Amino acid sequence: MTDLYTASYRAYQPCMGLGVVTSLGLPRWRPEAKSWPRCWLLTPTPTLFRLDDWADFQRDYTARLDSFGPKRIARTLERIARDHQADRIVLLCHEVDGRECHRGLIATYLLATTGEVVTEVTREGRP
Repeated sequence: MTDLYTASYRAYQPCMGLGVVTSLGLPRWRPEAKSWPRCWLLTPTPTLFRLDDWADFQRDYTARLDSFGPKRIARTLERIARDHQADRIVLLCHEVDGRECHRGLIATYLLATTGEVVTEVTREGRP
């Protein structure tokens, strides 16, 4: 499997791996983001973003991931990696702290369902 990482748009640098968009909107200050592949399976819906309670978001977002299943998610990420000849994928979104956004939930979900470790990387490229 391709190595998976997460990062915020602000921390991401191309040397970290292939940036993959998992947010509804793109960062306006990074025009190159328009050319990055998207993974809609991992993108929260507008309805999820309207939830005020973090516990509700966690429950409903995890249910969304369950509806696709870990195998489909893994196949989609592998296809993105293959199509872009990447051996490292960095799942990106706007939130600065990955522990309090869907990036962290993706990492937790993949670890629990596949054993795949997904590490958050910082601006310096370190976990």
